[in-house]
Amino acid sequence: MFTLAARTLIIYIILIGGLRFMGKRQVGQLQVSELVVTLLLSEIAAIPIADSNIPLIFSIVPVLLLLSFEVIIPFFTSRSAKLNRFVSGSPSLIIKKGVLDQREMFNLRLNVEEVLAELRQKNITDIADVEYAILEQNGQLSVIPRPGAQPVTLDDMQLEAKKHGFAHPIVVCGQVNNESLSTLGYDSVWLHHTLAEKSLAAENLLLYTMDDCGNETIIERAKETSCAHSSSAS
Repeated sequence: MFTLAARTLIIYIILIGGLRFMGKRQVGQLQVSELVVTLLLSEIAAIPIADSNIPLIFSIVPVLLLLSFEVIIPFFTSRSAKLNRFVSGSPSLIIKKGVLDQREMFNLRLNVEEVLAELRQKNITDIADVEYAILEQNGQLSVIPRPGAQPVTLDDMQLEAKKHGFAHPIVVCGQVNNESLSTLGYDSVWLHHTLAEKSLAAENLLLYTMDDCGNETIIERAKETSCAHSSSAS
């Protein structure tokens, strides 16, 4: 039992490292080659866990080899447009100026209901409101509305937006995030002094944020509230 647990842990660590190496994209955002590698990794990793008679190295070597492919393949595809199209495919224009390209949809095995569903998820209810719709290599539908159907922006109204910047989490569940403090140009001494002026303590806060313009948001933690401390807070 201990051997099985150890083998599982080793494979788990290798897969976590490998998937982190591949990036943070979700399954629906993976390129074809990345999806194939992900599926193969899951199958290969399960072999030595299911059968303890198979040496662990029989799984580790193929996993490392597949991850190596993820480094080598982009090197070649970036130098060959044909190879890149073969490995990753190419975008497909399925709507142009409000008109469906039925031949392209047939080639992609898409039906109208699927396209309409994708458009609704992007708050578009009428194909006539679409200037261009492009099916990307990862299967996501990029939609560009016609000018008259696009939301009005502040630039269109010749208005200047107030700048707030990013709200940096300084304290989360009583834990001080020193990285956010450093980004804002402050330190723990400043934080202690600032909270003392407000008769507050970091350990009693659920959330304390400050944006780039100095605007603060402070939420005190209720007594009955418990927080799972984030590993990113320091």
